[in-house]
Amino acid sequence: MVRLGGFLVMLMLWVSGVKAQQEALMTIDGEKVTCAEYEAFCLRKGLSMQAVDTFINYKLKVNAARHLRLDTLSLFRSFVDSCRHSLSKKILIGRKGSQSDYRAPGVSLTTCRVLVSHIFRYIPQNATSHMLLMCQARMDSLYSWVMSGENSFEENVRKYSQEKEPFWVDGMDMPAEFEEVAFTLPVGGISKPFFTPQGIHILKVLQREPAGKTERAGSPNGRCLPDMALDSLKRLYHFLPDKDGIKDFLTHGMTKKNLFSLEGKIYSGSELAMFALSHPASPKRQLEGFITKAVLACADLQLEKNSPEYRLSLQAYSDSLLYHNVTDYVLGKRLLSDTVGVMRYFEHNRKSYRWPESRFEGIVLHCVSKRVSKKVKKFLKKLSPDEWQDAIRLGVNSNGPIVAGVEQGLFAPGDNPYVDDMVFKMSDSRPMEGFPYTSVIGKKKKGPEHWTEVGDRLWADYRNYKDACWIEDLRNSAKVEINQEVLKTVNNH
Repeated sequence: MVRLGGFLVMLMLWVSGVKAQQEALMTIDGEKVTCAEYEAFCLRKGLSMQAVDTFINYKLKVNAARHLRLDTLSLFRSFVDSCRHSLSKKILIGRKGSQSDYRAPGVSLTTCRVLVSHIFRYIPQNATSHMLLMCQARMDSLYSWVMSGENSFEENVRKYSQEKEPFWVDGMDMPAEFEEVAFTLPVGGISKPFFTPQGIHILKVLQREPAGKTERAGSPNGRCLPDMALDSLKRLYHFLPDKDGIKDFLTHGMTKKNLFSLEGKIYSGSELAMFALSHPASPKRQLEGFITKAVLACADLQLEKNSPEYRLSLQAYSDSLLYHNVTDYVLGKRLLSDTVGVMRYFEHNRKSYRWPESRFEGIVLHCVSKRVSKKVKKFLKKLSPDEWQDAIRLGVNSNGPIVAGVEQGLFAPGDNPYVDDMVFKMSDSRPMEGFPYTSVIGKKKKGPEHWTEVGDRLWADYRNYKDACWIEDLRNSAKVEINQEVLKTVNNH
């Protein structure tokens, strides 16, 4: 428990913002960016202090989101309000000056931090249930691919994630659902797909710093404060109870009289009645909860007015939401229907999608006799590959016993012993029992011939390409001025 004097000293350190570095490092379209904001960004993302271009790109996207008024959406504002309350609560309960972290009500608060990487897909705020199911199915498929171990997790992040860089989670930066997974996974652990307000994630913990002691929020709604901290805040914000109004409420369970004041603002029984509708309990418990809520709301307001570090932490969270939202807003929906653009991108980058070794696309034909084999091959060569299997099933084998078997597909070396023998000349194959005459029809390919054959990798690459084009447009239209002398001092940290 923190004594009153120590608690007030700690709180005043936050309020005075002695740690915040307010020197201007750069301006982006007239907006000042402080050293503190830049350094906090680098720490969150696990980047060196030389990551100026990455930071500028990030801020340009955030500014674009504000120009599009994404920060006025009700869902965005509710996320930020939730973050504001959680952050102020943890500052104000007196956690010995530790770095604040964003945590949902009732979730354990920890001083450890973890370095994570994730496969992330943003989901827009107006997503339909069908869209959510599609995203879940796609991530479930990707999770199976990840756990197969065919590619490293980092390679899958590079190919499929909308956020490529590892970053530190030490609080406040991510939603509670994300942090709960991050803080419970072991180092090297990979999570199953899970949703947050930002989107859907598959998370891997890369590194963990030693954890400190943990604390737990004390009430189901996460807004309870230790008694000493609550009493300290009451004194700090000049809490004045109205004994007559409080007595009337406790006696009758309702009142129209005033109950108390904070910083000169009067709180009435009518306001408590609204609070009580969603907090069924005894009048005494309702009054205690309402006072706690009012004290915290007052603290939120005072911190936002007077604490540079509090504002910086809140801005980091809101900027992170805007950054992910705007990328999908600008690119996401357009890319889903931009098949012409994907096709052109594939044609210009066809060599990038060549396979490490040639593959065989065609059919492996097993027949009961040499005569049947020649007849079937001649028959199939008149048809398109899409018709081959139906032709065997409905034509060759439709009357009487089965005289021909077929395997059709795209075969890499090692996939099929008959293809390995007849196409890649790798090894001899044994005739199939009952079907001793085997032949192949098809051709070798160095890579996919049509963009639809590539799949998710092509769409991910095209999205990254369009994202890079968008960043270039933003940079060309923005005015960025960097104070090189100040930057030198930051880079020396």
